[in-house]
Amino acid sequence: MGARHPVRHGSRCLRPAVRRRCGQRHGALPAGAPVVLGLPLPDPPSRAHPRLRDEPRWRVAGDRGRDRGALHRASLRRRRRAHPAAAGGARAAGPRAESIMPIRFDYGMDQDYWDWSPIGRRPALQWPDGARLAVCILVELGHYEWAPPAGAFDPPTHMPPHSLNPYPDYVSVTFREYGHRIGIFRMMEVLDRYGVKATVPMDAHTAENYPWLVDACLERGWEPIGHGVTQRQAITSLMSEPQERALIAHSIEALRKATGKPPAGWLGPEHSQSVRTPSILAESGIRYCCDFPNDEQPYPIRTACGELYALPCMIEIGDTIGHFNRKLLLPRWVEMVKEAFDVMYDDAADTGLLLAFRLHPWCVGQPYRIKALEEIVAHMTQRSQIWLATGSDIIEWYRRQPHARLAPQRRAGAQ
Repeated sequence: MGARHPVRHGSRCLRPAVRRRCGQRHGALPAGAPVVLGLPLPDPPSRAHPRLRDEPRWRVAGDRGRDRGALHRASLRRRRRAHPAAAGGARAAGPRAESIMPIRFDYGMDQDYWDWSPIGRRPALQWPDGARLAVCILVELGHYEWAPPAGAFDPPTHMPPHSLNPYPDYVSVTFREYGHRIGIFRMMEVLDRYGVKATVPMDAHTAENYPWLVDACLERGWEPIGHGVTQRQAITSLMSEPQERALIAHSIEALRKATGKPPAGWLGPEHSQSVRTPSILAESGIRYCCDFPNDEQPYPIRTACGELYALPCMIEIGDTIGHFNRKLLLPRWVEMVKEAFDVMYDDAADTGLLLAFRLHPWCVGQPYRIKALEEIVAHMTQRSQIWLATGSDIIEWYRRQPHARLAPQRRAGAQ
């Protein structure tokens, strides 16, 4: 197609891309129709359907032109129209969200684990020594099984098209094993140079089979936290409560034996949880979890079984999602992390904020990526008013602040 010039059409001047709706405006990505809880979704239409338009998938805007799914034109015009069944019609069959988690219609909340809390209504959070920004770097040490046991829930991230081959997928499994053999030690050298004590989500298989690696973490003052049994045995509401309790207990006990004390923190394998998980974690002695990326400060989680706090991680700036999965060029990923740090540092002039993010030795520990980690850490440590801390240090400080109080539980039966 040649240069884009206005085309004379009768007495009007139209752009070729929108003349007679024969094209698409540059960068125009229409939003999808709203989903009504409890109602089944229709089968996806064929791309050959004559009345389809594109909607964006979960990718960085502008990455690839084919990162779009199919959406009916009609649904675009009815974005504000309620589903017929929601207006008093017959409700279609299918599982309701309420059958899994009690719905609480209070400020948009549909669960009772934490309160809705806009940051502008909170008292100022003070970090030690007047720091503006607390920084927590999580270095994940997770084992990827060649084949998970029968009945285990294997996360979709380990299946085609994310994995390269059917079983035995030697390439994908050994690629991740690289982190335990090589990548972690490069990361240790970088973090040692800048005095960073990492928080280490470590699964049971790693704790049980890599004692030298466990000792190397403890010698540096790093903090191992629970991370499941392996990364191919996820937690899900589809498993029974005894199964979930056994998985969490195995993870905690393996770390207790390997390190001499039970872990204080938790990051679910592949961020997986069930509706029971927070209560089981609190009952098991876990003080904080890193699975909820919904804030820039810690916050208390309401359970019937004891204290539990959220240490929110900014998952999109991690090495796997921000760079590896979304195919951002390495320099752009580095700039994205630095931009996030700079903006949050400026925003923290009046109240302390938290920047926590995850790194993986099999990814950023590669020889062609390790300098990116050094550039990020060097940029952060240039600022004077930051607090580089482990998850336990942050939560123990936070729980003494006014923020750490929750309103009384408002619903009976919350997990």
